[in-house]
Amino acid sequence: MDCGVCAGSKPRGFCGACVRERWLQHAWLDGVVRAGSSRQEKHTPEGQQTHEVYEWQARRLQARRQRVAQLRTLIGQRQDQIAAARQLRDTLQQQQQECRDRLAEDKDGLAEGKDRLAKDKDGLAEGRDRRRARWQRAQAQVRADRRVLAQALGGVAGLRLQGGAALDERLFGLPWPQRADWAKYPAAYIEACVGHAVHVFSVLAHYLHARLPFYAAKRGGRLYMRAAWRRADAPAAELAVSHRARFVVALGMLFCAIAELCRAQGVAAPEPADVVGNMRRAVCALAEPPPAATPPPLDVYAAVVEAMRLYADAARPAAALALREAVHAELRRLHLCDDAVDAADRDASSDDENWAII
Repeated sequence: MDCGVCAGSKPRGFCGACVRERWLQHAWLDGVVRAGSSRQEKHTPEGQQTHEVYEWQARRLQARRQRVAQLRTLIGQRQDQIAAARQLRDTLQQQQQECRDRLAEDKDGLAEGKDRLAKDKDGLAEGRDRRRARWQRAQAQVRADRRVLAQALGGVAGLRLQGGAALDERLFGLPWPQRADWAKYPAAYIEACVGHAVHVFSVLAHYLHARLPFYAAKRGGRLYMRAAWRRADAPAAELAVSHRARFVVALGMLFCAIAELCRAQGVAAPEPADVVGNMRRAVCALAEPPPAATPPPLDVYAAVVEAMRLYADAARPAAALALREAVHAELRRLHLCDDAVDAADRDASSDDENWAII
């Protein structure tokens, strides 16, 4: 062979590389070998053959080919990574676009929801106005109906709703006794007046469904006052003048119940013993709108004290003291005061500060 490269490689096949690459590199290798041979001859020791130079160049070429193969492998891996990254980028871009589409849909839905909310608020305001108007009309109708009831009740009971002279207070035609006249009137007259008051009070309590501390009850042909928190068969105070202490306690319970009835209507009862005036206030309040403030409740013992004053006689202190003790005993019997308080420990000049009234 004329080729110095092939002759120097001691061919056991033609070449180690493919023929095409060999032909492409043949001219370059020939020039390199010739140049290297000329340089090598100057520095090569004696006895070194030319074929060793060809072997060194062949090993160098083989190492270069291995580096090229490694670089090609690395380039292939990088290309695979780039393809995977591009696929991931495409996936992320698709997800991002889907998120943007959903966000746009959510914005549209939010705008529609805001519009619906605004419409609902307008409808709610209109409904509130309609309900308020209906409630006002209903309240006006209730007040009108109550006004008719008040006029009818006042007409039946003979109660002057516009007020009148103190001596002209009447119930069903009977003048109501004044404070100083209770002990002067006969028992039948007092019981008749009190019975008329109980009748009007019962009608008002039944119509208003008010929760009162005391109620009137009828057992046989007699009227009683009983506490609302006790059983119907519990002891009650009879409205009979024959037993003065029980009558005073029952009258005080009636005063307290009528005052509470006025309080349920939003009006105050300044004088508990003014039964006709307090019932007039309660009846007239039927046709009026409820006030903003509610008056304080009346204590039952204060009402009993007012009832005792109707029969108090300054000229007979012993009788007044005896009535006082009998009234206290009746309060104990009805469980309207603390049982631990003993009447024997009470002084006639005391102000009842030790009494615990329920």
